[in-house]
Amino acid sequence: MPLALRSARYLLGVAVSVWAAADTAGEADLPMHKVLYNDNVFPGTPAWVKETVPAWVVPHLNAYRFDEPIVTYNPGISCWQANHNIRFNPETAAYLYSDYTPLEVHYQAGSLPEFEAIVRDFQLELIAGDEAKALFILRSVIPRVIPHSSSPPLGWNDSGGFGLTDEELLIGGTAACHQQSRIFVRLCQVLGIPARIIFLAYREGHHTIAEFHAGGKWIMADVTQGLVFPGPDNRLMSAAECHRRDGAYRDCFARTYHARVREILAASDLELAGRRFLHLKDAGERNQKMAELAGSIRARFSQYTPDFLRNRLNAFGVINHPLPPEAVEP
Repeated sequence: MPLALRSARYLLGVAVSVWAAADTAGEADLPMHKVLYNDNVFPGTPAWVKETVPAWVVPHLNAYRFDEPIVTYNPGISCWQANHNIRFNPETAAYLYSDYTPLEVHYQAGSLPEFEAIVRDFQLELIAGDEAKALFILRSVIPRVIPHSSSPPLGWNDSGGFGLTDEELLIGGTAACHQQSRIFVRLCQVLGIPARIIFLAYREGHHTIAEFHAGGKWIMADVTQGLVFPGPDNRLMSAAECHRRDGAYRDCFARTYHARVREILAASDLELAGRRFLHLKDAGERNQKMAELAGSIRARFSQYTPDFLRNRLNAFGVINHPLPPEAVEP
């Protein structure tokens, strides 16, 4: 993507497994997913995306446990990952938080120029510490580079970009939660920060977020909402910690998320939906459409009460978003 266009858009482990059994005991009953590897079901997926896992892990693939593959109407990377993440449970807990994701990133400098340009434009390498870098990407870079298609602040269009590559997503400039998480993970990797994708299976739906590794632990990051979640000890929690049945952990998750809900409810129409209608020349039409869309956003988020949020988390899955072969140091 040309720099001018980018600039314009910028402006506008074992311990886990000890409590995993108790903390996943209350999951809602969901049908077991039938894992399908047929490329006719997952066309357009690069070979490097299709990580292999140990044979014992295969029965634990897909946190959603749907009877049929999901998002097959939009083939490609996102579709494959949505159907092949590893479900967190007592059997997989230690593996997911110890051996699964490498804690060293071997990125080949110069191989992903579009992402390196973002690093330069935002001067990310000048930020001290991996956690601070990741948080800046989460809160300041993603909302400008690739805003969400339906969650505020809205992007320029409603394209989800399910079938696109990471580079194509950057050009499109708007994405759904999974694609935002892919871009977040890739930017972390270019900076040498381990990161991966997390699939949340809510009781009433699903959502895709991420984890990054800093300070010796995994930290859950809701890329769409720009959130991380301080725990009872004020340390940022992992996805596993957020899913603990312990009331204190659930309260921390709900408190952080509800603070974001209050921000959204208090935001102006322009802040919530203005970017979607910048192309309209008639001010009256623009303001009317902004007000209608902002009203629907407020109505949706007003349902997210603290009690609702406290009980929303149900299960989650983890999947790596590997660097393509040409982006790995030889």
